[in-house]
Amino acid sequence: MAQETTTLNAESGASYVYDVYMSDTQEGIFGADITPDSVLEMSFQAESEATSEPIEKGGFASFYKTNSPETVSLVFSFSADDARQNNALDKIRERKENYDLISILTPTHLYENMTILSYSYNRTNTDGMTMLVLQVDFQQIKQVAVNTGVVAEFKNVTSAKKKNTGKKQKVDTETEAKVRRSTAKDAENKGKNVINYLYGNN
Repeated sequence: MAQETTTLNAESGASYVYDVYMSDTQEGIFGADITPDSVLEMSFQAESEATSEPIEKGGFASFYKTNSPETVSLVFSFSADDARQNNALDKIRERKENYDLISILTPTHLYENMTILSYSYNRTNTDGMTMLVLQVDFQQIKQVAVNTGVVAEFKNVTSAKKKNTGKKQKVDTETEAKVRRSTAKDAENKGKNVINYLYGNN
C-alpha cells in the first residue's frame, strides 16, 4: 500500500502530504516498511521545443512544436538509522533499473506514468552528519494510443479513370475528320457506279 509523507511548513504551520508509489501495486517507492521523514523540496518542469527552420509568413502548425516529457524532482530526508537509510537507497536503485510506472501525489497535482531517471544523495551536518538527503528525478513516460480501427481502403491507381486532355481531343477530332472524308469518298464512288450502270458506261 502507498505510504504518505507529511511535510510541515515551519512558517505557516500547514501540513502538505506527498505520496510516491508504484502505479500497479500501490506500494511506496521505498518499499512497504520505509517512509521518508519528510519531503524537503519539490520541483516541476514542463518544456516544449519549436522548430528553428523558417516557415511561411504567418504560418504556424502543431507539428512545428513538440511537448517534451514533464519532469519532477523530489528531495527526501531520512533521519539517523543506517539500516533504514541503506534499505531506502537499495530500493530506489532497484526502482531506477526497472520499467515500472510510478505515480506522484503532491498537494497540487497527481503526476502519473512517471519513471526514475536518476537519484543522488548527501549527508547534512544535522545531528553529526547522520541525516540522509536523497534527491530523486522523475520523468513522464508519454502513452501512445494504439489505433485498432479498420484501415481505409484505397483504389488501385491503375484502375482510375483517365482524364481527357486537349491532346487526346485533338486526336479524336482528326480521326473523326478522316472517317468523314472516307465516308464521302465512298458515297461519291457509289454515285459514279450508279450513273455508269444507267447509261451503260463501262
